[in-house]
This record gives sequence, structure tokens and C-alpha cells, in this order.
Amino acid sequence: MRVKSILIASVAAILASPVSANSSDVRDEIYRVRDFNKALEGEVHISSFVFNDITGDGNYGLGDTPVVDVYVSLKSEDGSGMLVPTNIDGFANFTASSTQEAPQIKLPGTYTFEVIPPPGWKVTTGNALQTIEIEDKIGSPGGLVAKTVPTLVGISREGAGSAGPLSPHPLVRGSGKLALSPETTATTKIGFDDIIGSIGIKKMPNGYHGLNWQNWVVSHQRFYKGEGYINGTTSGEFIAYNGSGHPMAVSRDKPFDFVGGHFTSAWREAEGEIVHVKAWRGDELAYQDDVKLSRFGPVFFQANYDQVTRIEFKTDHYWQVVTDDLQFRLD
Repeated sequence: MRVKSILIASVAAILASPVSANSSDVRDEIYRVRDFNKALEGEVHISSFVFNDITGDGNYGLGDTPVVDVYVSLKSEDGSGMLVPTNIDGFANFTASSTQEAPQIKLPGTYTFEVIPPPGWKVTTGNALQTIEIEDKIGSPGGLVAKTVPTLVGISREGAGSAGPLSPHPLVRGSGKLALSPETTATTKIGFDDIIGSIGIKKMPNGYHGLNWQNWVVSHQRFYKGEGYINGTTSGEFIAYNGSGHPMAVSRDKPFDFVGGHFTSAWREAEGEIVHVKAWRGDELAYQDDVKLSRFGPVFFQANYDQVTRIEFKTDHYWQVVTDDLQFRLD
């Protein structure tokens, strides 16, 4: 906060002067009580928080997650306004200050905050548009405060939960013939959280769960600060993606089943990217599907590929695709 930096600079100036550090002037300054009748050149954030309402129940629960890159509109009484996207923590921050030159909120009054959900998404909490009163408050960090702060807003993708017990996310059905049954759902789920234990990246090693992994990179969701890396995480804090946007493949000599997994476009600039999925049995092409991606959250691609030996994932324009919680049968 800028108020703190101003105080530090003031103390530093006093200590740099030819005055004993034991003098009462120094002690009075560094241990002083704030004069709350004086304004400082500080600021405060009035924020709107947006979350992915996985269950669509309008409640921010333990399984729900912040959404990155959803725009929030701020409008003042004179009709002027601006748009700010949510950050990697789900907050759209608007700076309020009565002393700074160019804050986003600089005067008391009535302001409206409106969450604009992406296409194909809806607000589940019934509060997309909120009216907030901003008033003067001398002595506060920014000189302005909200009488009430914006309440959190949940959004849910149309079709969420259509994958049933396999996933709460929208379903894209593949061309596979694997019959779903209680035995099928008892799969090996690969979520990448035990590959790397820090905020960094690591090449996926061959032999993990007995599979060979070509051009898979494991990363912490916050490492790149990309929209899809955050929004595409379905469990834990780690995901995998195709290195440098180039094709990635998973294979094994012994045939295996691929039930499906979660796929998300990694970046804003790749909204609508297509991932082409192909699967072989030996040299024979067995399955081929296309999956359209979004940065706002994953789709569950229910492949239902049975008895394949190699699966390739290739994005149409060589953008990164985020994957999480892949489901295999590896008997």
C-alpha cells in the first residue's frame, strides 16, 4: 500500500539527518500515532470476486474456484465507466482514492458493478448487477470507502454437470466404443499433483503409471499466470500441457483404455482453439475426434477409447492445451 511507502520514506529522511537515533524527534516519528484528521496519498481496492460455481447452486463452496479473465463493468453516476478483468485470484480490482491523480474511483457517489459472464455462461448467484455507495472517509487509506462491498458472484457454464459422475464440467462425447459401467468408472485418474512439488515446471517422465509420455510438461497452475492454467485446474494445484504448443502423445505397447479427461485452452489469445485427438491400435488409426476449447474452464472429453496403444493430442494452431484428471483403464 502506498501509505506505507510514504511513511517509510519519511522515517528514512529523518534517520539520514545528523540527529542522534536516540533523540525524542526520531522516536516521536517512528512510533507516532496517526493523525486521522489528515489525508494521505493512499489508495484502497474496491473489488468484485467471481467464482466458478461448479454445482450451480449459487453458493461459494469448497469445490468452487476463482475464475480468471471475466470482465466486470464499473459505472459512475455520470455514465462514465470502464471494464476490468478478474485476476488469477478471481478479483477485479478498482482503485479508490481521493488524493491520487488517476484512480478508477476518485469521488463519492453511487457506482454500479456488473459482472459480464462469457458467452455460454450464466450468473448463478442472482447479483450480476450491484449498486455500491462510495463515501468520503478522512483517515482511511484512500480517503474513500464503500458503505457495503460488492458481494461475490458465481457463474456456471451452460451444460455444466452433463458428464454425470465422471465430471461436473460440460461433456464432449468422443467416438469411442468403450461401454460405460461401474467397472469402467473404476479407472486410474492422473492429476499430475505427485509429479512436481513446487511452483515450477517438469517434463513428464516416461514410466509414470506404466505409460510413455511424449512432450507432456507438468506445471503448477500459477507458474505462467495464464487464464486457462488457473481455470483449467480441476483438482489439486498442478496440470499438464503440450510443450511449446506442439503435439503430445501417450502410449504403451500393451493396449489400454482411455475414458477421458479435462481440456482447457491455456491463453486468452487461443479462445476457441481446437485440439485434434487421434488414437491407434498399433499402426491402425482407431479413433479421431475434435474438441473445441475455452480458457474459462474445461470440458470433459469422454473419449471412450478401448484397447488403444497410442493417443496423440494436437492443437490446430499450436497453442497450449491444459489437461487435468485424465482417466485410464490400465489393466
